[in-house]
Amino acid sequence: PDMFRVAEELSRGFDFLRVDLYNLNGRIYFGELTCTPTSGYTPAECPARGKLRGDLWHLDRHNPHLYAK
Repeated sequence: PDMFRVAEELSRGFDFLRVDLYNLNGRIYFGELTCTPTSGYTPAECPARGKLRGDLWHLDRHNPHLYAK
């Protein structure tokens, strides 16, 4: 439960973020934050599944960090 709370806190404000945490002897350690599935190392999925996943991902068009003018 504590790891879920930490992951939720670290990922707040991101629409997709993998949070790597480790539990060693009851203590929580941070690993990394990754913005792509499987760190971008797996081959592209089938086009239909990619389209479905993309349709579920809604980016804020007014966020200047996401879109260049």
